[in-house]
Amino acid sequence: MNSVRKRISRNDLGLTGGHQSGLVVPKRAVPLFPALAEETLNPRMELEIADQDGRRSTATYIHYNNKVVGDGTRNEYRLTNMRVWFDANAPEVNDFVVFQQYAHDTLPVHHEATAQRGGVEAQDEFAGAPEGAKTTQIVNAYERNEKNRRAVLKRFGYRCQACDVLLEESYGQIAKDYAHVHHTKPISTVGDGYAPNLEEDFAVLCPNCHAIAHRRSPPLTVAQVRSAFGRHQRYSTRTS
Repeated sequence: MNSVRKRISRNDLGLTGGHQSGLVVPKRAVPLFPALAEETLNPRMELEIADQDGRRSTATYIHYNNKVVGDGTRNEYRLTNMRVWFDANAPEVNDFVVFQQYAHDTLPVHHEATAQRGGVEAQDEFAGAPEGAKTTQIVNAYERNEKNRRAVLKRFGYRCQACDVLLEESYGQIAKDYAHVHHTKPISTVGDGYAPNLEEDFAVLCPNCHAIAHRRSPPLTVAQVRSAFGRHQRYSTRTS
């Protein structure tokens, strides 16, 4: 198991009046988080979190365990003290949160409308949310690759390596410096501590080509996407 999905409730958003807002972590998702000192009362730890736009804040991961180590009534895990993240992402009741494995020092927490998906590599996304619903993702620290992403774009630029499209040329200023960075070697197949090669392990793709690459598992190679695009262009020219 590498991910657990739940629907955001009024309780998570602090709308029931019982406590402050904070995401309840399902018990089955606990193994995805760093271990707490369970022999103590209400063990907790501070985590650094980052959303899909790179905005960093902190959260408290806590196990309210007085039912386990005392004679109380609570036995639940929560992420609390997330005001900065809540303000920035504005999750709503019946949105979704997906918990994925924690690693290293940062816990990326992603919140997206389903129709706007694409900023995160497809193999790292949960793909089962209803149409139009928002999805909040707490994902594996694969997002440590943000440094790699910036380095790849600095080296190769923003022109798609499959179809040769530069989005700024089609959409103007709003698309300036926008492209996806694709993992040519799916990061779900490499272990912790893997040091990627910027030349071999990444490619710059437009959103369309990135989506097409992930129409297959394992993903299509950039050459295969380029070939598919080229065949379609030639066919369209002949039949127009």
